[in-house]
Amino acid sequence: MDDKLDKKLLVLMDSYYPDSRATTYIMQRILENLSKDYAVTVCVLNLMNRCDRDNAPSEHNGINIRYLKPLDYSGFFKKCYHYINSKRVFARYKRKYKTTYGYYALKHYSRQIERIIKEQGIKNVVSVASPTDVHICADMVMEKCRNVKWFPVCFDPHAYNMSYSEKMREAFVAEEKILYEKATAILMLKQAENDYKNNTLNRKIVYFDLPIMRGASYPPVVDSDKPAVLTYIGNFYKGIRNPDRMLQLLSKIKIDVVIELIGSFSGWGDELESYISRWESAFGKKLKVLGRKSREEIKDYIARSDIMLNLGNTTHNQCPSKVLDYISIGKPIIHFKQVNDCSSMSYLKKYPIVFVAETDGADDDIVCRLEDFILTSKGKTVSADMIESQYEQNTISYICGIFKANIER
Repeated sequence: MDDKLDKKLLVLMDSYYPDSRATTYIMQRILENLSKDYAVTVCVLNLMNRCDRDNAPSEHNGINIRYLKPLDYSGFFKKCYHYINSKRVFARYKRKYKTTYGYYALKHYSRQIERIIKEQGIKNVVSVASPTDVHICADMVMEKCRNVKWFPVCFDPHAYNMSYSEKMREAFVAEEKILYEKATAILMLKQAENDYKNNTLNRKIVYFDLPIMRGASYPPVVDSDKPAVLTYIGNFYKGIRNPDRMLQLLSKIKIDVVIELIGSFSGWGDELESYISRWESAFGKKLKVLGRKSREEIKDYIARSDIMLNLGNTTHNQCPSKVLDYISIGKPIIHFKQVNDCSSMSYLKKYPIVFVAETDGADDDIVCRLEDFILTSKGKTVSADMIESQYEQNTISYICGIFKANIER
């Protein structure tokens, strides 16, 4: 018998493929690597309605995908039945966790997962946060499947997310203490290590680092006559990743450049249109706000880009995963710090071709050095071998080794 058939892994996620979000893409790469040793099935809850169940694939790159059925509210009697039962289920889990989620829907999904576990003889379950509702669903499953090992994966622990109010963070701390009681081990991004060092959960936490997402090989752009193309890929968050200072400095550049912003803006509300218009007026034709793109489209933009733009967070324990994406590309990087203890710097300080716009200093001096960096670094690249040697603990194989060691312990 194939040994792989005896090593089954069930993974609970809100969505899987196609989904261009960074954390989902990271899990895709990790699971594809783990599929060399495990028969991996992903259960998609689709709580945020990010996938089209009817047209989504049942397999992708060796990973089996199961789409859980949502609640059926069709018909008067079904609505009444669900209404009565939802009150009971909500009251039970609200007392347990003290936080508010769609507990009735999570309980509905947990029953389907329990059946899959029994049908396939699953011994190991991994849940991926979105933010914690998927973990709560897994906890519901563990109430019935007591002989199954459970491994929550946390990319963004909400208990220490400084974009939330203090009251909300306190609620999440209490929730986590109860939620992870049944976890065999908690796999958490290394950037949260300082936050959890005095937390009682620390005995269960195993830390892993952001991965290098090396994919396509991008040769240097050799057309010296065209304007340098500076490309930003990722989301802007008004609270923790506001592009004001980055755009202010870039707007003062006098050399010929094109600036491409790929991604979305969160937190501006009705002001977003006027906000973008204001910066487009300041830049003229130099600025292109392109919105969200698929990963396949993004590859084309990267291929013709000269320099990647990175904007740091204002929070010390949240690092944009695209920093490692940029490093894996091997092209020059311009990084804009927003705080002195910028979380991106632990990775960028080892990168050979990077310009760091510090939080202090005269703008004119920074812009002058920035122009010089653009002119002198255009066309340069860093080899894949050098990147892998400098960032060994960020390779997918290294990170998967951490996952396997804990799943099999």
